[in-house]
Amino acid sequence: MTHTFFANRVGVLATMHRKEKVIAPILEQALGIKLQLPENFNTDRFGTFTRDRDRSGDQRSTARLKAESALELTGESLAIASEGSFGPHPGFPMVACNCELVVLEPIRKMLGAYDRQSNKRQSEQILSKSEIT
Repeated sequence: MTHTFFANRVGVLATMHRKEKVIAPILEQALGIKLQLPENFNTDRFGTFTRDRDRSGDQRSTARLKAESALELTGESLAIASEGSFGPHPGFPMVACNCELVVLEPIRKMLGAYDRQSNKRQSEQILSKSEIT
């Protein structure tokens, strides 16, 4: 099933860490978006997981910046970017939690669309929250 707004649109996925293997099939099947990767797009310049390079902002602003930079680089009108973080689980503070925030640009500007997925482990989802801001 595809949504008519997205059907056959090209979207650029702002990643260099093979996230397309997970994200692309979902968006292509659910929305009909054809994803491409920007050439020579270095997401590590926005901050690294290992903290070799700190993020300049919070998780949400970093994901937005990645998406907006991918749009600038490619000239496309639709971009998907994500930014992860680790910290205590919101309901169980003694448990570590991965929170991956995904942003869809420029749809975010029109609708405020975000999705946040938090996992205790990659294979076990323990919290899912969608926000409209």
